[in-house]
Amino acid sequence: MNLKFNKPIKITIHILVIATIFLYIIGLEIQNKENYSEIKILEFGPTSTKVNTTFNEQENGGAALWFKTTELKNNFPIVIWDKIPLATNNHPGKNLVTASVPNELFSKKGNYDIYILDTKNNIISNKVTFTVYGDTWLGSSWIALMAKKNILEYDKTIYFNNSSNSVQYQTTGWNPPEKDFCWSQGHYSTLVIPIRQPENDISVELSLMPFISPGVINEQNIKIYVNSTQIKSFRLKDPKIEIIKFNVNKNLIKNGIMEIVLNIPTAKSPKELKLNEDIRTLGIALISLRINQITKP
Repeated sequence: MNLKFNKPIKITIHILVIATIFLYIIGLEIQNKENYSEIKILEFGPTSTKVNTTFNEQENGGAALWFKTTELKNNFPIVIWDKIPLATNNHPGKNLVTASVPNELFSKKGNYDIYILDTKNNIISNKVTFTVYGDTWLGSSWIALMAKKNILEYDKTIYFNNSSNSVQYQTTGWNPPEKDFCWSQGHYSTLVIPIRQPENDISVELSLMPFISPGVINEQNIKIYVNSTQIKSFRLKDPKIEIIKFNVNKNLIKNGIMEIVLNIPTAKSPKELKLNEDIRTLGIALISLRINQITKP
């Protein structure tokens, strides 16, 4: 026997089917509500870079982001950059999510919204913003931004630890600060320091400790650039605190902004060296910085 339904009956059946599926999904969500938690980004880094400048450089030469989050419980996270999903790794038990960032995504300046999507439960985190600046830190927008930060007065020491405000001077290539220092991340680490326009040449003093493990990684090679000009090149071979001093010609300082770039091509991750499971690419632990004007004789 062939049953033929008229149109109103067909529509009613469709509505009932849809309603049944909807109620089933709600039932699953209620049943599984305690099996997952909402995602919230508490901290992330790096937060900015220059156009076409790799940040948080990894062993393969690519860029990456890290996110500290609330506890992830049965979540399947994917980091979304400006509506584009990134290759994402969840680190269970560490409240840590990492993601690789293709070079083309930071090839144009702008502000990019980033959030984490829980693909299993279709939940998204709060949004954070990553900024890609123009070809130089010293553009007008960057100067305006830095002008709002605290000027580092001459003859004053700033300490790079988790109880200071030094993170405002760290742009790219740094790990989160720790109790007594801050590890570099990748092969380029940048500080942008607002100072009063100098009348004389200035001297800079860095206190740092190289990542050295005798017999495994025996030295760190470091080049220092100030406002795109190479100032100093040196090697460190002892796992101890070193004081690095160099002078900067006053004519290199424009608009009261000093960009210091540490190029550390020998930086490695402890995991790569089979020392432990630490995946960070470490070069130096920065402890403090001090700037002075050189008094003319």
